[in-house]
Amino acid sequence: MGGISDPLRKICEPCAAHHRDIQHGEDSAVILEALSLGALPYRAMVASGSAEIVLGNHELNLLRWFAEDGRGGHLRPHSERNTAQSAASLHWFATEPEAAAEALDWFQNLPLFLERSGARFVHACWHPADLETLAGRTTLRALGWDVPGFKATAEGRAVERLLKGPEAGLPAGLAAADADGNQRHDARLRWWLEPGGLKFRAAVMAELSGSAEGELPAGLESYFAPPKPGAGPVFIGHYNFANGPAALHPQVACVDFGGPQRIGAYRWDGEPVIQPDHFVY
Repeated sequence: MGGISDPLRKICEPCAAHHRDIQHGEDSAVILEALSLGALPYRAMVASGSAEIVLGNHELNLLRWFAEDGRGGHLRPHSERNTAQSAASLHWFATEPEAAAEALDWFQNLPLFLERSGARFVHACWHPADLETLAGRTTLRALGWDVPGFKATAEGRAVERLLKGPEAGLPAGLAAADADGNQRHDARLRWWLEPGGLKFRAAVMAELSGSAEGELPAGLESYFAPPKPGAGPVFIGHYNFANGPAALHPQVACVDFGGPQRIGAYRWDGEPVIQPDHFVY
């Protein structure tokens, strides 16, 4: 839990100074991506109104890990792979049970997305159709997430895309591996791109092996949601880009890169498109 605190504090300092500067009337905001349990020391910032936070997929995974499925198991299977992916968080939960219970309760009440002064904030994918599906229910608690079968509902699929981004199955002749070397049968989509005329290789966020090439499979266009001109910027995390915070689209900025020891931020001054020199890291 402490591993992220120092880099998060370091990135907060210049942002906090900027925040103090803008308290006197400037329309500005600071966008910060904080990962899972590392954000817990900063709950006071949220409680005081000096910061806001959106739910991420790591928090969702932890909630599902501890939620029983009514059949003697859990909503997130306790497989070897899932255990390894959440090992650090699970260790903290085991050593701090009271704080862990508070954290799980807090996670359920965190917003899935936010819109402030024209800027939009979500962990992985801002998809208007999914927001319409949620019909104003902005937290997991409001959606009744903890019942078996929720993940397969329209609301459950919307939550998956907002927090994890859309994915597509790989066509025959193509293969991919994740960051841990596990073979995957699907790949994340670059949802911020215009799908018209897009080739499958260009549409996915994976290094694909194999010689197959082709158009997007039928029906996949609906998974894409590039922001409309004038709609305001979208700020996301999740994707852990190795080369630093990035403008993925003139109106989409990702501030997640390099793992928990390297944290990015974006200083937003109300501009309608992303400015590269406003990234802070």
